[in-house]
Amino acid sequence: MAENLGLIVHNLSTFNLHLKHREEFLNFFKMMVSHKDPKMRRHAAYNLPCFYKLLKEYQDEVDLDFNEVYLKLSKDEDPEIVRIVASSLHEAFFLMPDDEDSQKLRDAFKQVIEANNKETIIAVSENLDVSLLHYCNSHAVKMYAP
Repeated sequence: MAENLGLIVHNLSTFNLHLKHREEFLNFFKMMVSHKDPKMRRHAAYNLPCFYKLLKEYQDEVDLDFNEVYLKLSKDEDPEIVRIVASSLHEAFFLMPDDEDSQKLRDAFKQVIEANNKETIIAVSENLDVSLLHYCNSHAVKMYAP
């Protein structure tokens, strides 16, 4: 199930799932993010962009913060998970509304940029232009403006 979760959610998104079904997927995803088996967390990291795009608007219904998930997985002890997050972080920046707090995503970006792993640095660098373009959105500017 974990291997195909993103594909399933993507295909089912066209059906406008009832809240109880979205909750089931989101709760399963939450379990994957915190699972002790790194393989499960890798599947969560791999599917994170799909969940972010398709189900972010429902995250409050199940007490889930996708930006927090990016931050958590960017700090994972498994370098493969951090690399996966680094390769998709640009998508979260791109999809984030301009007025939403981007602090957690920016912190995740710093984590992967400072990683001591060549593959992670390469992964984040491949879409660096997109990440940097959206790194400081309007919300961040308001927070730091005098």
